[in-house]
Amino acid sequence: MAATLSAVPFAAIAGDNFYVGAFGGYGSLHATATVGGTAGSTDMNGGRIGGFAGADFLIGQGWLIGLEGDISYDRNSLSATAGGFTGSIGTDFGASVRGKVGYDLGPANLFLAGGWTGTNLFAKVSGLGSANQWLNGYTVGAGVDFKITDSIFARGEYRFNQFETLSGGGASVGFNQHVVNAGLGVRF
Repeated sequence: MAATLSAVPFAAIAGDNFYVGAFGGYGSLHATATVGGTAGSTDMNGGRIGGFAGADFLIGQGWLIGLEGDISYDRNSLSATAGGFTGSIGTDFGASVRGKVGYDLGPANLFLAGGWTGTNLFAKVSGLGSANQWLNGYTVGAGVDFKITDSIFARGEYRFNQFETLSGGGASVGFNQHVVNAGLGVRF
């Protein structure tokens, strides 16, 4: 028996399935470094903003599936001064593409999401220059879209992002991030 896809998010309330929106939130980036057998870690916390776009499809009896992409700017960084040099490390631009599965409660959609994520890691040292490295990884999370009007919805979500580990020269650095977002979207 094949499932029929229909463009009916929020049950029969809003008749279309495509949406766009913007979000703001908070991210806590955790870095763990191992150098010559000695390990240490630090957290880099800060705000984030971004935009998202996607589509949801009702597949019967309130269940929905979807696909969503987003871009973001994170303000997760750590700065230090030593020996006359000032340096900083952190992440700034990021993106993700996630699959969604959820349940339509009428005025709200509850969802689980997961997929690919990536972020730009930067390192800057005054007088010496800067470097950037794109980190790929995976993201998993859960959220709720709550209907405000027939086309406008509010969103709240939590995500866990695990990024790849950088290694070389007897050292390795791993990164993961906990994120809480709140946003507004418009369905077409």
